[in-house]
Amino acid sequence: MATEEKLNISFHQKLKKLQDIMGEFPWEKDGINRHQSYKYITEKQYKTNFKKALKEVGLLWKVEQLEYQFIPGVTDKMHMVICKFKGMLIDPETGDYEEYIFFGSGADNGDKALYKAVTGGLKYFLASNFNVAEDMEPENDRASSLVQERITEIKLFTKLSQADLNTS
Repeated sequence: MATEEKLNISFHQKLKKLQDIMGEFPWEKDGINRHQSYKYITEKQYKTNFKKALKEVGLLWKVEQLEYQFIPGVTDKMHMVICKFKGMLIDPETGDYEEYIFFGSGADNGDKALYKAVTGGLKYFLASNFNVAEDMEPENDRASSLVQERITEIKLFTKLSQADLNTS
């Protein structure tokens, strides 16, 4: 565990150390999606490891939802929520911080679309910024379809956001 002497480094050195620590965790696909037959890294594992790494380098994490779009009728039974978030990594010793804007999307036939958007956004942010490998190879058809879904969702969100601006 980190000592006070070890924490006497700059904010950007702490960010680098945070990235290194996150990349060193033994990430395991500990969840199973039985409907679509694949394994995944659970939200619990992401949050537990991120919390440990933050503590070791002496940084705080804060996230807030900036906006969201509710999209009914994506299919006969499903609706979708796309959220925009602002996350902040803060050094409580110096007050230095860095802001990150990221998105999450979730579809559900009940009340879990927002939760899925929040979870997906956080997992995507952590995976892409802190070296968490999900083994999602571009050659993999499943990975390609998930990437295409993400691109479609972001395009849809952008289109809806622009439409909202034009009606304001």
